[in-house]
Amino acid sequence: MHRQPQIQERTKENLAEALFQLYETKPLYRISIRELTERAGYHRSTFYLYFRNIDELLHFAEDHLIQEILAYLNSLSSGSGREVYFAGDCEKPRKIFDAVHASFAVTRTI
Repeated sequence: MHRQPQIQERTKENLAEALFQLYETKPLYRISIRELTERAGYHRSTFYLYFRNIDELLHFAEDHLIQEILAYLNSLSSGSGREVYFAGDCEKPRKIFDAVHASFAVTRTI
């Protein structure tokens, strides 16, 4: 029996939201999968249905956030004839996000 795609996506989003909530209180390397799934209200086995580790969840969350930003930008530009988009996967915005993330990490250590 396969789960509906909407349920799968919502489960991933809930796990990502729990990750962001925990990240506000502690560094990423200190967040355990057990703690993450408890926060999200799922069993650990559910986490492993979708992700191999927290880094993989983080990449999903970043891609999801980028897509939300692009959708928002497109909503602002609707009717203007301009669209903001990236074809295929999220490689270009991922590189931008990674650069900003790395810069932020350096700034926090200073």
